[in-house]
Amino acid sequence: MSETIVVPTDLSPTSSAGLKMAVALAEGHDVTIDLLHVVDMTTILPFPLPNAVDGDELRAAMTRQAEETLKTMTDEHPDVEIRRHIRIGLPWEEILAHVRSHRVDRIFMATHGRHGFARLLLGSTTERVLRGAPCPVWAVPVKPVSKKDPAPALVKAEPPSQILAAIDLSEQSIPVLQEAARLALRHDASLRLIHVVEIGEATLPMLSTEDPQPDFVERLHTGGEVAVRKLLEAHKADFVPEAWERIQQAPLEIALGDAPREIELAAERMDCDLLVLGRHGRRGFQRWVVGSVAERVIRRLPHSILVVPGPDAVQRD
Repeated sequence: MSETIVVPTDLSPTSSAGLKMAVALAEGHDVTIDLLHVVDMTTILPFPLPNAVDGDELRAAMTRQAEETLKTMTDEHPDVEIRRHIRIGLPWEEILAHVRSHRVDRIFMATHGRHGFARLLLGSTTERVLRGAPCPVWAVPVKPVSKKDPAPALVKAEPPSQILAAIDLSEQSIPVLQEAARLALRHDASLRLIHVVEIGEATLPMLSTEDPQPDFVERLHTGGEVAVRKLLEAHKADFVPEAWERIQQAPLEIALGDAPREIELAAERMDCDLLVLGRHGRRGFQRWVVGSVAERVIRRLPHSILVVPGPDAVQRD
């Protein structure tokens, strides 16, 4: 089945690096990339233009420049079908408008950029795209090569080989598992699962190093694993046979504590190159994509993060 990936770009070297990662995932598969640039006039013209300046002419000049740059970017990847799109407006609005008017499988973003896209994964634009996107959003970490060479470099410009799927006990975890299994099968990647039993203040004394209460801890681990297996069995019909087999074979880790912190630690231990998690879930998982926890994770983890919407997401307007 063919797929479409949307790659927003602000025409900076950073977003060009993000395109290279998307191309690496598309090569050898029936994937089309929509390379999308938004001409954001609000960042260029925050105040009314003098009478001597024609806003339409300026907009047309910016569009022509964008067309030339997009063509140069696409010409660098002749083996992948890349369609060029230019829209005018606010970046987050136009990204979502494009996605909702097309059949899109993923939005693919680099984590840093210039101008308005510097906020893309760390601010209001990201919050709005993640909340409104009807498809998974893939965040690719890009960082300077060194202090002397500020040019952006991809952490890993190749398909994932180690995938970690973070799940809670809600039905919102099923699309996460479907997406993680699909990618693991496509790229022959290792897949692991993690579920965190979040610990409240009342139970913290029972987990202290002075009195670890091993029976209590074991019951929490066992209860968490039983609950996850029960959830999976209840949704077996939602998986194609190959994906179900891969999910059943995936090691399941049950952790105790703060969910974002434990998932971060598991990703580091596994040295995963893709962390898959849900946009909405039970309790604390909402914080993973909206707010300070998401910012902490995206800034600190040198891994790609794939944020998957729930089953009630709507693809088109």
